[in-house]
Amino acid sequence: MCELGLFKQNMTQNQSNPEMENIVITRDGIEKILNNLNPNKASGPDKISPRLMQTLSTEIAPFLTKIFKASLEVGISPNDWKSAIVAPVYKKGP
Repeated sequence: MCELGLFKQNMTQNQSNPEMENIVITRDGIEKILNNLNPNKASGPDKISPRLMQTLSTEIAPFLTKIFKASLEVGISPNDWKSAIVAPVYKKGP
């Protein structure tokens, strides 16, 4: 049975939301992720360049940590986090 089938089966048996492992968000973890951003990549839908986020990682990590923790606590993520810019890259071949 595929994963989706198992998920649906578990949902009908449990009639509740599936459990999710605890997610630990730390300022150091956020700062590490920001420092590992590729500064040569394009900005996302928010128009904030990875170079700027990398440069200001120490200053913005505490704020991002609070935002991410609050989102997990209430179980809601902003709609802006659910959008992305996707550009297909065509390759030669058959």
